[in-house]
Amino acid sequence: MKSSMKIYTVIIEQVLQKGGNVELIINDEIFESLIDSIDPEIKKRSIENGCLKVHELKDNLNLYLIISDKNTNLGLFKNDGSFDQNRLLTSENQQAIKWANNLFENVKANW
Repeated sequence: MKSSMKIYTVIIEQVLQKGGNVELIINDEIFESLIDSIDPEIKKRSIENGCLKVHELKDNLNLYLIISDKNTNLGLFKNDGSFDQNRLLTSENQQAIKWANNLFENVKANW
């Protein structure tokens, strides 16, 4: 497993173990490797409790979006499809978080 994938797995497991909710929209390229890497007991319990929801995209969206209660991160990609670390927008502003949540819901509903 790639080290970045392991980091996301650890974060997801920690959020779920502390009673938080995780909802993901991920493409099929990483869907199985990420979902399979989550501890089976945590994953089962979290899905049953509605704390873990995963939506699989069939197409690549080329969007990196993380939203929490306190901040949001939006990453953009280069024209060639590679991730550009210089195009990462971060905000703690509640209006930005609301905007990011609206974007998430729109992607979930339309992709």
